[in-house]
Amino acid sequence: AGMLAQTNTTWKAWMSDGTTNAATRLYKSNNYAYRTKDLKIVVNNWNDLVDGTLDSPINVNENGMVLNTLVWTGTLGNGNLFLNYNCNNWNFNNASILGGIGNSGKNDSAWTYGSSLPCNQINSIYCIEQPQCGNRIIENTGSFSETCDDGNRNNGDGCSNICKFEVSGGTCPKGTDCTKVTNTPNIVAV
Repeated sequence: AGMLAQTNTTWKAWMSDGTTNAATRLYKSNNYAYRTKDLKIVVNNWNDLVDGTLDSPINVNENGMVLNTLVWTGTLGNGNLFLNYNCNNWNFNNASILGGIGNSGKNDSAWTYGSSLPCNQINSIYCIEQPQCGNRIIENTGSFSETCDDGNRNNGDGCSNICKFEVSGGTCPKGTDCTKVTNTPNIVAV
């Protein structure tokens, strides 16, 4: 799936099933904006993502193409599940079962839940980049804490394979760029 398959990047779908909300499964960036692959700011942080509106629609796919498509979510604007609209936990391709959909061209609450469709239809999904060492985002999420992130998991370049400074004092060796970061998770419709 294009850029979603790149190394050092983990993605999770913005989808809820019958028991789990999308909001409980996903990393909540409170310090950084969520952006599309073309770098448009979708929202300023997690709280902005779940307030019911977006600053820009999530209408760019993993290849950078702009699209206006229906998106499977089963999720309300606050990140909680829309009960019984999840294609039986996303396991059934059946015209008699319904799944909640959003629209990638919308920036009101319809971005995540505008209506429902029979589950035998093919639609896109939203994917949100998650914390991971080597993705050029310095993240601190409790048990996952980085002091640097240079986009790889190599030792010997100033930032270790677990995204900690390799030298005391937290500086990079001369001529390296061990703290280059984007400080923003990506969000795409695929």
